[in-house]
Amino acid sequence: MNTSAVGKIKMRFYELGLGRTAVWVMNKAVTSALTAVCRQQTCFIIQRSLDGRLPEMHAKIPLSVRFASIDDLSCFQGIREPWSRYQRIFRERFRRGQTCIISFHQEKAVGYLWMTDIPESDKRLGLTITPDAEESYGFDLYVLPEYRRELVGFDLVSRWLTHARSSGKRRAIGVVASQNQPMLIMTKLAFGFRRAREVRSLEFFRSFGVIIDEKELS
Repeated sequence: MNTSAVGKIKMRFYELGLGRTAVWVMNKAVTSALTAVCRQQTCFIIQRSLDGRLPEMHAKIPLSVRFASIDDLSCFQGIREPWSRYQRIFRERFRRGQTCIISFHQEKAVGYLWMTDIPESDKRLGLTITPDAEESYGFDLYVLPEYRRELVGFDLVSRWLTHARSSGKRRAIGVVASQNQPMLIMTKLAFGFRRAREVRSLEFFRSFGVIIDEKELS
């Protein structure tokens, strides 16, 4: 409990006495718990057809790009922390046969993007995406902050779309949180993604994938 909360309790104790202060504290605790449980979060399933011309976006710096394998796990160590956690996640993704594109600048790993055509759970957003046979799901795009202005992320998305189409997929899909307006704008303007579905879930239960509302968007 922080010092400001302790101070408020002391003030209530002096004003109201022990009994009424205890009731006040309990009411505050219940209100906080209900807020945590009932807080909603919204995300959008975005979609783009892979028919026709695909936009080609290139980074402003020279990159070396390749499809990573489980032998490349050590390359990710300088990108994501805590590494012990991400190492387990990435190892499991490789084991399941998911694909990762990784970008290097002067032999330093600077960004990556995962793609899959099998179900993938996103505990941050509280839902599981199950691509159909014609879809490629792109997820967990990450670029080191100091390289984001170099369009590394654009380059990775462009390569994903090209690879997905060459693999016989007809649609590319992704998930973007509603508060991530820059990503929603970027994917629409630069790559032609549209919002296909809106999904609302409960923040408190997001790791369990509790969806309270889902609707198609025109």
